[in-house]
This record gives sequence, C-alpha cells and structure tokens, in this order.
Amino acid sequence: MVRVFFIFIFIIKLSYGDLLEDKIKSLVSEITYEKHYKLIKKIFQNREDYYLCENKVDMIKVIKNLKENGLLNLFFDSPKKNHITFETNSNPVLFMKIIEDNLRNLGYYYFMSDEIRYDENAFGWKISFVSEYTLDPEIFSQFLIKNGCEVLDIVREDESTWRYVINVDNARLNATKLLLNEKIRLKKPLNDYWLIVKEGKKISIASYGGNRWYPKVTIYDKNLHVLKIYKKKRKTDWLVFYLPANAYYIKISDIFTLSNIKYGLRVTLE
Repeated sequence: MVRVFFIFIFIIKLSYGDLLEDKIKSLVSEITYEKHYKLIKKIFQNREDYYLCENKVDMIKVIKNLKENGLLNLFFDSPKKNHITFETNSNPVLFMKIIEDNLRNLGYYYFMSDEIRYDENAFGWKISFVSEYTLDPEIFSQFLIKNGCEVLDIVREDESTWRYVINVDNARLNATKLLLNEKIRLKKPLNDYWLIVKEGKKISIASYGGNRWYPKVTIYDKNLHVLKIYKKKRKTDWLVFYLPANAYYIKISDIFTLSNIKYGLRVTLE
C-alpha cells in the first residue's frame, strides 16, 4: 500500500514536471534551453512552487525567474513586427479599454488592430506593432492585476507572437472614486478624467477661472456600456445633472481640446 502511494506521488510529480517543462521550453529558445539546462533545473527545482493548481502553471512567476536569470530574451536584432492576441471570457468593451490603457502606460501608443473575434463565451483581440523588443509579459501582467484581472495563461507561439488568456470577472478601470458630498479638485488633465460614481445620484462639475470648457460628459455602467452623454457647444462654468440607474463610471472631457480645461475642474457627488 505504501509502495502504491509513493508511485502515485511520483506520477503526479512527473506530470507536473512535464507541464512546467513544456511551458519553460515555449518561452526560451531551444539553444538557450540546451545551453543552460542545468541552471534551469536548479531554478525550478522546487516545481510545486510554480503551480497555481494541479494543471495550471504560474506563468508570471516562471517568466519572472527566467528574466532575472537572463534566460528570457525579449529583444530583437532589428525592429520586427510583433503579434499579440488577448483573449477573455466576457465584457469585451471594458476588456479592450483596460488593454489599451495599459499598452499606453508602457509606451505602446501606435499599434494596429488586426482581428476581433467574439461569440457568447469568448472574445479575442489581435494587435500588431513594430518594435525592437516585444511586450514584457511580466510587467504587462502586473498592470492587468492592478485592474483586477486574472492572468490565466501566457503563451509564446514564436519569437514575436504571444497570446494572453485573461479573466475579467472582477476587472475595473483605474479611475478616481468619488465619495459622497466630498469636493474633489481635478488637476490639469493629460487625458480625459475617469471617475467612479457608483455611490451617488447627482453630480456637479465646476470649471475654474481661466478655462473655456465646452463639456462632454459620458456616463457608463460597470461594463462600460454608455448610459448617457451630456454635451454643450457653449462655454460652461457649472454643470449639474442626475445620474441614471446603474451609473458606475463617468468620463469628463471637452468637445474640442483638453487645453480648454487646463486649470482643472471641481466635482461633487451627492
């Protein structure tokens, strides 16, 4: 009986090792793997530390350790076209906004949207960009985690082609949360203001002197579906309106240019 138990444990460890090994091999080149085989074995000797569950490898941790030991090369000899696919289970609008925001946070302002696939159970977005290096999967994943996303898998299909599988059930934007009856000053904007207004029923927005604000305020639900848009084609100093049911986010901007509100705004949620 004891012998059977140890054989069972051995089989489990062997299957764990095979899965982890396959993931490592998919991330590093064949030459790197063969050259640094002993080092890789040493780094990942405590194999159970790299599993989230029986059949799921902690890819972020694996990538982090490969990077720290100089085994994961994300750079090219010359600029090359990168192909990145992002897959999720739901909320495609919110998902795309989070992906786009975090790409911009990492300096990827110019990329092409190559393909969008959507059905009842899955959504996929494929982008491409030309760069001397590919998107750093560890850093990008940490940004996603801050948005409440769960990175389920990271797959390197070849040197410049990656695929991310992401759960967005608890995802949220990095937006300023407004508390009831608290006056908040919004400083000079670099981008549109994004605010969380889920606690309130009414909001007032005041423009500071020196601005020439032509308001454009968009109200969204939690999944970034548009509920209502307020726009004014005349200069406005003060705007007050009731929030529709299910309001969660608002985006405050200017019809023409953010330079019109360079002195900021003051908002109060009631």
